[in-house]
Amino acid sequence: HMILEIMQQEAKDTKTAEEVPLKILAHNNFVGRLIGKEGRNLKKVEQDTETKITISPLQDLTLYNPERTITIKGSIDACCQAEVEVMKKVREA
Repeated sequence: HMILEIMQQEAKDTKTAEEVPLKILAHNNFVGRLIGKEGRNLKKVEQDTETKITISPLQDLTLYNPERTITIKGSIDACCQAEVEVMKKVREA
């Protein structure tokens, strides 16, 4: 969580509530868990954390790069909350 701490510290230093996109790379195999049936999981995380989450399209995948980019937009605190929720979903096996 070093990155989050640095982001939070930088946010305090700038003293603005600007939106900072947080990007997470996740293997495509795990992205389905995050999205959930009909996007329910993703919508819930967005609603609970007041963030906007986008996931890079499947077309961007290659044999050599099976990862998709999850982009979380919102206030720093909201992004941090969303990151925790996203990682919980991704780790669910």
